[in-house]
Amino acid sequence: MKKHLFLSVVIGILICRANSAISKNFINYTVSSITVIQARNQDTIKYLQDNIISHKEKFQHKELNVMLKELHLDVKSYLAIRGSKPGGPSKGIILFFEDSKVKSKKLHNLIPVPSLNIYFENEIPWDEAWKFRFKSKRTWLEGEKEFYGKMLVKDITE
Repeated sequence: MKKHLFLSVVIGILICRANSAISKNFINYTVSSITVIQARNQDTIKYLQDNIISHKEKFQHKELNVMLKELHLDVKSYLAIRGSKPGGPSKGIILFFEDSKVKSKKLHNLIPVPSLNIYFENEIPWDEAWKFRFKSKRTWLEGEKEFYGKMLVKDITE
């Protein structure tokens, strides 16, 4: 899938270049940017797989703060993992290591975004979690770290 995306971007650029719609500098910049982003994302994804997910038993049934201390990456944003009922309590959160704008842009361009799904032993009441989401607009701030950091981790997935 990633190869096809990269290949289609390159073909599109070459067609535009053949029609003199874009410059050679733009082509070089675009191709190098995509390559750097993919390499950085793959490095972060591999790091998360090798150091967190493959050792998740070390973090299960402990506070999220234990994992956050060993993570060595800055959490920038998060989303709630919703329960089966709309408006019901959250089952956990997805941690992202890029701010919401960068994350959204990558997702829109079908570029993988490094993330961790954290499931908690107890569901998160909607009204408590909403206070943080409304205030921070899903940016990971100190209040979120304190609130979610004290919760016990049930599972960690990609």
